[in-house]
Amino acid sequence: RFIKIAPDIKITFQFVLHDYIFSNGIVLGKKHIKYVFKQILLDFSIGAKTNVGYGQLTESLPVS
Repeated sequence: RFIKIAPDIKITFQFVLHDYIFSNGIVLGKKHIKYVFKQILLDFSIGAKTNVGYGQLTESLPVS
């Protein structure tokens, strides 16, 4: 069994992000980490059956 979310449902992801400092002193800023998380969700999707089109996410623009 799989949980199904109807099309056109908006999902908001929230992460608590912090800058990451590598042992060699290079800093990976939270803006870059947010970008990487976003790209992972958009490029690789989430959940099961992504190879047949389920779990595909698209980005929607914020409503103002």
